[in-house]
Amino acid sequence: MIEAQRLTYYRNNQTKARSDIYKGIQDAVVRSETRASKAGKRVILPASFTGSMRYMFNNCQDAMAICKKYEYPDLYITMTCNSSWQEIGRVNNPRNLKVEDRPNISCRVFKIKLDMIISDLKQKIPFGVLDTGFNGDYKITMITQIDRLISSKLPDPIRYPKLFRVVSTYMIHGPCSRAFSKSPCIKDAYYTKYYPKTFSRTTVIDDSGYPSYRRRGTGMITEKKGVHMDNRNVVPYNAYMLISYQAHVNVEYCNKSNAIKYLFKYVNKGPDRIAVGVTKEASSGENDQRWPSVMRLTFHLPGQQNIIFKDDDDLEEIVEKEEEKCTMFLAWMEDNKKFESGQILIYAEFPNQFVYDRERGCTTYESIRIVNGITYSSFQDACYSMGLLCDDKEFIIAINEVAELTSGHQLRKLFVMLLISNSISNPERV
Repeated sequence: MIEAQRLTYYRNNQTKARSDIYKGIQDAVVRSETRASKAGKRVILPASFTGSMRYMFNNCQDAMAICKKYEYPDLYITMTCNSSWQEIGRVNNPRNLKVEDRPNISCRVFKIKLDMIISDLKQKIPFGVLDTGFNGDYKITMITQIDRLISSKLPDPIRYPKLFRVVSTYMIHGPCSRAFSKSPCIKDAYYTKYYPKTFSRTTVIDDSGYPSYRRRGTGMITEKKGVHMDNRNVVPYNAYMLISYQAHVNVEYCNKSNAIKYLFKYVNKGPDRIAVGVTKEASSGENDQRWPSVMRLTFHLPGQQNIIFKDDDDLEEIVEKEEEKCTMFLAWMEDNKKFESGQILIYAEFPNQFVYDRERGCTTYESIRIVNGITYSSFQDACYSMGLLCDDKEFIIAINEVAELTSGHQLRKLFVMLLISNSISNPERV
């Protein structure tokens, strides 16, 4: 209902949101067109709308930007709310309530547990307890560290009865077979989760960064729905987290570009479709959260910054507004005129030392085209004079950079654009 109301707002206020580049508005004024409704295009659903495609795409790009700055994470951890948690039962059981009768209780308890697990990770408690032998930066660099931190086996029920119980309860996938055709992991008679896995004596990381964990045929079994399950059906877990939080806590190793992009796309693919309850209680929960924060930098050619305006605005007034002429990219050039310290920074480095209220030290668009004192007629000619486009090296660098941040579809789209524009001299080699 809440999302429907928000969508209704955008539907009823389409006349209040149009967009065009600054030069396009200038051209309209030159043609004596002053009606804003005749310029640009409508903004159907802005990126500020939580859950929209552009909102999710921007969040995914933010996450990849953090990876580019601080390296890829080592662990991907998924925790599922356990409706049998004592904290939930303590409220619901005396009143004969089901979990679905008080979803706010489950949400509050889950948020508390989530904060606890994040606190443990920040203090590196799971790592210290397991004596992983990490280096000072707590980066996983060896297969032995993965094996110490992540398990995909049934523990010995005699030596570790508590761990065996929680693994059997929360970390067994399936059973999924023809006898259980209604299993959620079976789609069109195909097992989408690739369980049961195969036995493996050692952990192996493939070229794409996906791990195949050690799963030895120890003969240890547990029973679920009348079916005997062994190590091939165990979802990877961390023993400390599993015992501490008594829930499904999946811990996976991930440290390669392909795996990271898949994970970030997974969590930013769209909002969940669930039944919710609305209460008056204040909530501090967030749909998404990341640290450190990411500043999205815009850049554009002269006069091609994007302008948002209304149908009933006067185009001449829009052109004359000073705030429409100033963008973050233009402000960077202006600050380079004032502060020498900023001239040694490229655009992407600027927010680290300056607050907004790749040639270093550029002050105007013209200065970007100046190389060794010579002003070139185009940005491309300036790049050629700097030796950037004498071969395909610069395009290879661009493709590699895009490969780290975007999907395969977007990477192929960029390559096709380079082919169509004849930018690449030797596409076979690229």
